[in-house]
Amino acid sequence: MSISGTTATRNPQVAPERAAYRRLVRLLAPPPEAGFSGALAVPGEPGGVVRITAGRVTAVASGGAPDAATILVRSGRIGAGEWAAVCQAGDASGCVGGLLVDRALIGARELHLVCRAAALDAAFAIAMGDPADGGVDGPADALDDAEARRLAVAEGLDRDWLLGETERRLRAVEAQPRRVAPFADRLVRAEVVPYGAGPADPRREILAHVDGRSTARDIAFRVGLSLYAVTVGLCRLLADGYVARTSDAAAEPLPRRRRGASGINAVLAPPRAGARIPVLPERFLRDRLGLNETQIEQIRKSAVRVGS
Repeated sequence: MSISGTTATRNPQVAPERAAYRRLVRLLAPPPEAGFSGALAVPGEPGGVVRITAGRVTAVASGGAPDAATILVRSGRIGAGEWAAVCQAGDASGCVGGLLVDRALIGARELHLVCRAAALDAAFAIAMGDPADGGVDGPADALDDAEARRLAVAEGLDRDWLLGETERRLRAVEAQPRRVAPFADRLVRAEVVPYGAGPADPRREILAHVDGRSTARDIAFRVGLSLYAVTVGLCRLLADGYVARTSDAAAEPLPRRRRGASGINAVLAPPRAGARIPVLPERFLRDRLGLNETQIEQIRKSAVRVGS
């Protein structure tokens, strides 16, 4: 089956530099054959894998965005030891979502939402990347496919919804007054007096990891935030003067203040070592996965809280 050779007419207003997004549209816009199942590689930097089951998208994975497992473990939502034990006990298919729910490590509804948000974030990462024109769409490597479906969306995602949400996120980044390239820009912290109590959460956590060496992708993987949330957060921190690009900082040194005068160290006090993060499902999805308020309201009405 080939679903990559059709010219897409969807989303004609997408920014011209988003060639990687247009490639994703070409891959997903033609309706798959009835009942088609398989994994398709999307070449590029970072590129990714799209898993289709019975004609619906059940997983999207990319090296440019944390997958559901990384988000759950790095954020402290599930312990590293608990995750390792579940993976060791996983079935032959490599799918472990059912075990996480059976062991009461996470609720079924919350797991579904995290997996859906991770798939959307991976699609965003693919769309923000370099499409690598020399690459050819085709079947994915078996190992990449296994990683993609380890925590999949059981009932699958509608292709139009996935593409529409990806475009919405691209436009949200493009609308920022100062834009950050998530795979290229490295930022340094500017020593300025923060307004009020400092940048609002989760930007405070993002700012704590700005070190002059890390990209938005690096920070997302380190702390278990979505690539989209980190990218938008850094755009706003850049616009508000909390950070500067390393190239800008080298060209024009930032003004220095007396050590401790800004109070920023108190604002950015690191979390206690080993501390778990008690987050309600809707806050977790807003702050860490970048869902908007309409989606949060829908979740609030239908979510089953862990331990309820």
